[in-house]
Amino acid sequence: MKNGIKFLLSIFIILMMNTFAFSQMLNKAKIIEQKVKNIDNGSIQFNQGSDVRHGIAPQVNNRDSDFVTSQIDMSKNGYGAYYKYTNPLAYGLDEGYLAVYRQWLGIDESSGNIGAAQSEDGEEWETEQSLNPHQVARYPSAAFTAGSKPIAIWNEIAPELTGGGASAGFPQYTWDSQGLNPWASSWFATPQSMNPDCAGNVCTPNDIWRGNVMLTPRNGSYQLTGTYVSFTDGDNREFMMKSSSYANGYFNMSSPYVIADGDEMTSAGDSLWFTSGHITSLDYHINDDGLGYMVQVGWGNFTDIAGNDDFVDDVTNQSFYYKKTENWGDTWTYSGGFKNSGYHVMADAVARRLTDSLYTGWELEDNEYYYHYGDTLTFEDDTLADGSDALYFLTPGWTLFYTSEMRTDANGGLHLIFPFIQNICKEDGGGCADADGDGEADSTFITWSLSSGIMHAYSPDPMADVDNWTASFVMDMSESYSADFSSSDIKTIFHDGEDDYLGTIQYLYPNITLSAEEGSETMYFAISAVSEFKDDMTDLPTDLDLFMAKSTDNGLTWSDPENVTNTRGSGTMTTNGYPESALEVGVHLATAANDESVGVFYQSPDFNVLTVPDNDGYEDYKQWVYVGLYTNDYLDVNDENNIVSEKISLGQNYPNPFNPLTQIKYEIDTPGLVQLDLYDIRGNHVKSLVNENKPAGAFQVTLNGAELSSGVYFYTLVKDSHTATKKLVLLK
Repeated sequence: MKNGIKFLLSIFIILMMNTFAFSQMLNKAKIIEQKVKNIDNGSIQFNQGSDVRHGIAPQVNNRDSDFVTSQIDMSKNGYGAYYKYTNPLAYGLDEGYLAVYRQWLGIDESSGNIGAAQSEDGEEWETEQSLNPHQVARYPSAAFTAGSKPIAIWNEIAPELTGGGASAGFPQYTWDSQGLNPWASSWFATPQSMNPDCAGNVCTPNDIWRGNVMLTPRNGSYQLTGTYVSFTDGDNREFMMKSSSYANGYFNMSSPYVIADGDEMTSAGDSLWFTSGHITSLDYHINDDGLGYMVQVGWGNFTDIAGNDDFVDDVTNQSFYYKKTENWGDTWTYSGGFKNSGYHVMADAVARRLTDSLYTGWELEDNEYYYHYGDTLTFEDDTLADGSDALYFLTPGWTLFYTSEMRTDANGGLHLIFPFIQNICKEDGGGCADADGDGEADSTFITWSLSSGIMHAYSPDPMADVDNWTASFVMDMSESYSADFSSSDIKTIFHDGEDDYLGTIQYLYPNITLSAEEGSETMYFAISAVSEFKDDMTDLPTDLDLFMAKSTDNGLTWSDPENVTNTRGSGTMTTNGYPESALEVGVHLATAANDESVGVFYQSPDFNVLTVPDNDGYEDYKQWVYVGLYTNDYLDVNDENNIVSEKISLGQNYPNPFNPLTQIKYEIDTPGLVQLDLYDIRGNHVKSLVNENKPAGAFQVTLNGAELSSGVYFYTLVKDSHTATKKLVLLK
C-alpha cells in the first residue's frame, strides 16, 4: 500500500447530493430506442455512391486458440444487437449454437431482414437468409436449448398488417422445423405472433418493443417467455408474454400481463418508485426447475405513507429490487418486502459490508495493483485554504449503475453483475465523520477513475431477508470510464460531451452466463473496454476490444480478464471521418455455456460504409457480425492441485457458504513450519487452525464455526516466504 499518491491526470469528483446524474444516465438508454423506431423504416433511401469501399472484415488474434472466431454475416447497421436485453446467441448443451441477427441486403435496402446461423461446434457455421417476409425487424434474439427446435424472435414493424400501433412494434417468432442441423436444409416456419390478443389491426397491448426472451425446459416440454416494453406515449409498463403449451416448435401463447410498472402505486396510495424514469426495465432469468428472479435497479420512493414498512428505512440509495417466481413465471412474489409490494431490496448495509470486506481482502492480499487502497488519497490541484493537500479516504458503500445483468443458478441462487464507482470522503471539516452511525461517511463523493469497474454479487436466497450476500471484484474499468470519447475519433452515440463517464458506463455493459452442465459452478464474463489510447499524455481512446474472464466457484473468484480479440485498425482515416479501426462492440454471451467454453456474439463496424446519415456513433455503419468460441483452462479453486505459488497450494473451503463445518485443503511441496490462520473482514486475527511442522504432502483441516458470528472471513496459509489467502462465508 502507498499513501499520499498524486495522480498525473485531473480526476473529477462529484458530490452526491441528488439523483439528477443517475436519472440522466437512465435516459441515455432511450436515445437508441427512440432512434431505432425512427430510422430505416423502409422509407429511408441512402446511397453513398458506388466508389465507396466495403472494407475487409477485421481479423481476430486467436490468442493460442483460446478464442476462435467466425464472421457469420454482415449487418446494415449495429442497432440490432447494441442493447443488453436481447439474446442474439443461444446454446444447447452438447448440441450446438444458434445466432439470430439483422442481415445486410445492400446499401439501399432495409436493415430489418432477419438471418440465422447454426453451428454444432461454434467454429463452423451455416447461415439461413430472410426469415421475415416484411424485412422490417428490430431487436432479434435466439432461443435454443438441448432437444428443442432453434427459434428466432424479433419485433416486426408492420402496423397495417398486424396492429402494431403508432410505433409499430409487434413481437414474432419462427423456428427451424428440421431442428439444429447446420449441414442439412433449414426449413423455418411461417412467422407467428407472440401476442394472442390481436383482433384485426388492433393488438392489446400495442407498440411492443425490445423483447427480453428465453426458452426454458418445463416438465418434459419447453416454455417460451419474453418481457416487452410498451412505447405508447406515457406508458411505463412492461409486459410478460408466456407460452402455455408447445408442439414441435409452435407455442400456444397466453395473454400478456403487466409484470412491472414504473408508475406503480401501493395499496396505501403511495408511489413505489421515486418518480417515473427512476427505475430500469426489468431483467429476468428462470432455471430449468422453474425458479427465477426479475431484477430492476433504481430509486424507490423512500417516503412511506403507510408508515409501517421497515424496508423503507433499510435503503436510501440506488439499489437492486427483485421478485421471485417458483413456477416458471406464472406468478411472482406479490407481498412482503419493500412497501409490501413483493419486491425485496438489497439494503444499504449490505453494500457497505460487501465493499468493506473487499477492501480488507485486497489489503490482506497485499496486491500492488490496488495500491490506492491505502490510507490517504490526494488529487492534483485539490488543496485546502492553507495550501495543503486535500485528503480523501475510501469509504464503504458503492454507487450502482443501470447496466446490470443477472442469472439464476441451478440451485436457485441469484447472481448480479454490475458497474459501480468508488465512494470516497474528504477529510475537511469532519467530512469523513459518521455522525449517524450507519457505517458510511456523512459526506460522500464518487470518482469513476479510481479502480471503479465491474462487481459480481451472489446470494443463495435473496428473499430470506438476511444478509447472505457475497461479492467479488471482476474487472477494473477506470481507464475506460475516464476515457475522453467525446474528443476522440471513435465517440459513441452516448457521448455528447457532457458526463462522458455516464455514457461510457451505459454503453460498455457487462455480460455473464452459466455453464449448463449438471452440478457445475462455472461462469463466464465478457465486456467491451478501452484497450488503447492515442498516447500516454491524453485520455483519447483509439481502440475497443473484447475482454473475458471465467469463474469455477460460482463467482467467488475470477480469472484475470484477458483481451481475447486484441485487434488494431490500420490507423488511416476513412472518408467518413473515423479511423479505419477494428472495434468489437455489441457483445453478448450465449444463453448458456459448458465447463470448457462459451459462445460470444459481437459486431465490428466498417467505418468505410455509412448507412445511417446522421453519423452519431458506431451503430450508424455497416457491421461485421461475428461469433467467437472462448476457452479458458482457469483452475477450479476447489481443486487441491490449484497451485498458488511454487511451494504451496491452498484450496477453496467446501462447502462455501457453510454452517457450521467446512473443510480446507492445502498442499506443500517441501516439509517445514505451516501456519493457517483465520481473520475477520477487518483483518483481525480470529483463530489459528494450523501452527506446526508438516511433511510434504496434501492435508485437510476442519473449521468449526459454531462459536463464530455469521459473515465473511479470510484464511491465510503461510510457509517460509510464501503466502496464500482465500475468502469464506459463514451463514447461520
